[in-house]
Amino acid sequence: TSRRQRQICIETADDLKAGKAAVVNYERVAAEEQRRICDFVNGACYVVNGCAKRISEQIVLYAPEGVDVADAMPMALTD
Repeated sequence: TSRRQRQICIETADDLKAGKAAVVNYERVAAEEQRRICDFVNGACYVVNGCAKRISEQIVLYAPEGVDVADAMPMALTD
């Protein structure tokens, strides 16, 4: 587990717990590391009754319950 991987997981889970949507860009992440991050973040998303929306092949928007993915999408694309 790399420091970068832990940081991505913790920051994304913290955003979800705080009721904020989060975007994870997997473009520069090795496949094995990508799988681990995805598993962790999907679990965090499940715990907050959230959802995941693929923005592109390598970018995913995670949103907790109560956050409208359609509203979060334009913000995700500008961040």
